[in-house]
Amino acid sequence: LLNAFADGVNCIKINSVPTKDDLNAIVGTTRSKERLYELYLNGINHVKNFYSAEYIANNILQTINICLK
Repeated sequence: LLNAFADGVNCIKINSVPTKDDLNAIVGTTRSKERLYELYLNGINHVKNFYSAEYIANNILQTINICLK
């Protein structure tokens, strides 16, 4: 139903126990203000597009309609 966030596109995903690669990704991203801001904007847009009440309601209605056919 909900679209997952994509690492490096609209978020930075790390393991519950961060690896050296996770930490390097975080450091690399935070060193670039432009890249960090891009991830922020993409994350905000992702939430607005796929986690809004309207989006969820529409998906539920579509699922119900498919099940009723």
